[in-house]
Amino acid sequence: MYDLTGQIFGKLTVVRRVAGKTTNIRWLCNCSCGNATEVDSHHLRKGDIISCGCARTDAARRRSAVHPRGHASRRFIATDGYARIYKPAHPNSWPNGQMLEHIYVMSQIIGRPLLKEENVHHKNGIRDDNRPENLELWSTSQPAGQRIQDKVSWAKEILALYGDLCPED
Repeated sequence: MYDLTGQIFGKLTVVRRVAGKTTNIRWLCNCSCGNATEVDSHHLRKGDIISCGCARTDAARRRSAVHPRGHASRRFIATDGYARIYKPAHPNSWPNGQMLEHIYVMSQIIGRPLLKEENVHHKNGIRDDNRPENLELWSTSQPAGQRIQDKVSWAKEILALYGDLCPED
């Protein structure tokens, strides 16, 4: 076990170990904003938690600034090659407020959030090229059965959902 007393992690200074009801080692920490908080040892050492929560709200305020082009000011390319943006109010965003930029762009194009059985395909294969003309909406749904009734029912659902997106030529 490490003694973290006196060590500083972000805005937190470790005061003492706290006797806990769990097997996780917890530490009482003072935040530079004046609040005290208890934090699991592994979260401190990994850098997952760096404040009592005040840093999170400060960061959220900074990230909510909007870029002149309409993108959130925090756009970055993740290691998987996809661009991520901060849109905490969007229904398709993750709990941390981030979402994939191509999903956001497609939801703007179709005028609604994406459904769980929908995904977005990059036509040219470049994962951070999120121009509307490079994106296609794909559906992964399929009929559960192979009876004609099931297929017709499924086809009607698809037409009701996507018919206005693909007018007949």
